[in-house]
Amino acid sequence: MKGAVLLVAMLGVAHYAAATGDIHDLLNKQHMPSSAPAPPVVVSGPRQCLTVPELATADGNFTALLAAAKAAGLDGVLADPELSGTLFAPTDAAFAKLLKVLGVSADELLAQKDLLVKVLSYHFSPAVYTTAQMYDGQKLPTLLSADATGAAFTASLLTVDKVKAMEFHPYQQTTEVSIIPSGGAPAAIIKPDIPACKVLVQVVDAVLIPDLTPKEPAIAGMPSGIYGKH
Repeated sequence: MKGAVLLVAMLGVAHYAAATGDIHDLLNKQHMPSSAPAPPVVVSGPRQCLTVPELATADGNFTALLAAAKAAGLDGVLADPELSGTLFAPTDAAFAKLLKVLGVSADELLAQKDLLVKVLSYHFSPAVYTTAQMYDGQKLPTLLSADATGAAFTASLLTVDKVKAMEFHPYQQTTEVSIIPSGGAPAAIIKPDIPACKVLVQVVDAVLIPDLTPKEPAIAGMPSGIYGKH
């Protein structure tokens, strides 16, 4: 019953609370207390770059993401140094916020493998995008876009929200970049353009939630929806 409640909550969440949460349960999945320093990362062989898991482990702020990737069976994919694209990486605080909003435990979230695969796939774009290359209103494809068509394809995209903010000095401006998902609230890029071998990591402050509502196939001459539009 809890799993069904979680799925409904994930599909329907549209706003995140500003509250922080406790993710010790999730951190324990990696057998690492939240207060412990990250272990040293050893790169074997001639490779001179860190893969996504190596970078995330060295940083120490992505334990929840690593646990979710492992539960979804995607840890091996992320560990491939030949993997190329853009990863929007939620922090531990972002996952803590999600657990609090959904009112579920880390165990319940990690038990939803199929759902985790879809949500994590929504955080990866097969193309490399720096924040400088992104523009306001841009639609970014994700791994969910590969086999999607129609409304499902639209729901598989991420939208860039890019604005220039004036600093205290009248001649200084900063550019703020957020990513708008199809099924949830925007996530701000708080640490941009971090290389992990051929992957560019964009650190975000919220988990990106896709609209996973089943899409009905369109039928010529028929109104959309089971009973049409009202």
